[in-house]
Amino acid sequence: FQNGVEFEPDVKALYAESWNQAKNETIRLMEHVDELMPHKVMNTTSLNDTRRVIVELTRPLAEITVAIQENIQIIEDSKVLSQHASKQADGLQKHLHCEGVTLEYHELDFPRTVCAHSDCTKYVAVGKDKIQQMTYPQKCHKKCTLSGIQTETVGDPRLRFCNAML
Repeated sequence: FQNGVEFEPDVKALYAESWNQAKNETIRLMEHVDELMPHKVMNTTSLNDTRRVIVELTRPLAEITVAIQENIQIIEDSKVLSQHASKQADGLQKHLHCEGVTLEYHELDFPRTVCAHSDCTKYVAVGKDKIQQMTYPQKCHKKCTLSGIQTETVGDPRLRFCNAML
């Protein structure tokens, strides 16, 4: 008789049997837990660290995957270009020979005098690097008669006696 509720004897027996079974299972659970060895906390920490590393690596791995896919596409494009260039190479084969440019040296009948004044010089881009080279298109004295000065001489003080310099 509980709170004014009366139970039949067979129901009370069922409840008592249920209670005893729950008590026995709880005791059995506690005995099992008591027999277990505690796990090492570092193992749990290690698992958490591993999970953190995996989560942190997802973005770099995704970026690497995109880069690999881009490289594969570039390689495929290069293959197509290579095949196209191979077809063109046959046509270009006949143009492989290049004549080039040769310089010829002509000795003049009379020496000429040129000066380095800005009115008499010009800069010209030379070679594939387009380096600026000074040239002397203006011949200041076409028939210089100074004696004792070698041709192709630069900076000889006797050149100041040339008529072009006076």
